[in-house]
Amino acid sequence: MSQDKLDISVVIPVFNAEKSLVELNHQLISFLNGKNILFEIIYVDDHSSDSSWEILQDLQLNNTGIVKVIRLVKNVGQHESLMCGLNFSKGKSIITMDDDLEHSPADIEILLEAKKTTGSNILYGMYPIDKSQRVRRMLKRFYRFLSKSEGINKAKGSSFRLLDTSIVSNIKKHEYSFIWLDEMFLWYNPSPEFVQLDRVENSSNKASRYSLFKLIGLTFNVMLYTTTIPLRLFIYVGFSLSVVNFLIGTFYIIKKLVLGTQQLGYTSLIVSILFTSGIMLIGVGIIGIYLSRLYSLMNKEPRYTIEEKKC
Repeated sequence: MSQDKLDISVVIPVFNAEKSLVELNHQLISFLNGKNILFEIIYVDDHSSDSSWEILQDLQLNNTGIVKVIRLVKNVGQHESLMCGLNFSKGKSIITMDDDLEHSPADIEILLEAKKTTGSNILYGMYPIDKSQRVRRMLKRFYRFLSKSEGINKAKGSSFRLLDTSIVSNIKKHEYSFIWLDEMFLWYNPSPEFVQLDRVENSSNKASRYSLFKLIGLTFNVMLYTTTIPLRLFIYVGFSLSVVNFLIGTFYIIKKLVLGTQQLGYTSLIVSILFTSGIMLIGVGIIGIYLSRLYSLMNKEPRYTIEEKKC
């Protein structure tokens, strides 16, 4: 198979997916072969702790020239793993999807048809929200609510995407220690297409593999590294506190000058100082994190390191 004539590259980040990899690979190859599509499948193992890497090596050995596998030195996250796979992709179009059969390989055809119709270089396959995953749903809605101020398509999308090679070529030029690809895609196409799909029911995707604390941490990192939301929130909070303190101060000054009332309020004064100091320290901490991000960028901290690859 000529690498220069590939129609599609399917890039899949993998983490502890030993139960679904064989079936996922079988469905992908069966579907794409049936459509006479020239393709490659790139699996990037994000340093799984189960037998995922061994299974991927077997899949590559049995499908030489079609399946490519990469293992990272340490766990770096889904988007960094995906970026690694994109750097090795050769197809004219790139499909990204999860490793747990939550996305149906047959839905790739719907994205391809939508691309022909719309001509868009970024398309997202949108599945109905799983109502059983309440925490993830709440965090996603919270992030989308905050992100609306920075753009109507901020925080929208899914991990099931179709990307044109022109978009991927632009993304490859960037060097960041933290990557959130969906935000970067909007730099080159602020109006991607969203295609509604039917949810796939699989026993392997009933529960999220993200813990509560990991979901909260991920939401915070995305806001911190891809938006100015935290800084703007503190501007609003600081301005509001300034107005309130000014009004309270004016009230007591007028009360003292006009009525000659002696104000006693040591406790309230201490509480006010401690509250304001706490807000200031949190703000300084957030600015410090932004500065640390710049420091990592200046030092060219690697986004990922490859331990082994079979391409």
